[in-house]
Amino acid sequence: MVDKLLRSNANLNASSAHYVGRTALQAAAGEDPDTVDRLLQAAANINTPASAHSGRTALQAAAEANHMDMVNKLLQANANINAPAACRADFECGHHVVLG
Repeated sequence: MVDKLLRSNANLNASSAHYVGRTALQAAAGEDPDTVDRLLQAAANINTPASAHSGRTALQAAAEANHMDMVNKLLQANANINAPAACRADFECGHHVVLG
């Protein structure tokens, strides 16, 4: 799929959907180091914000999946370690109150 995106000159930095959306890099960061390398070489934005609800930055996705090699690779590529987290379905946005 990534080859097809790259061949068709797809916008790798297109905004992710508002709810649980992910860019190609955000999706790959938790799973596929080779794809991350290819996307970074193709100038994918490493710091695209997470979608507003349940989204993750590439760095957050790698950390959440416990891929420390990927975390280190993203940090070396200047991933923003202070990027805000998105709201999650089990939290009230902005207040971080657990819904019961």
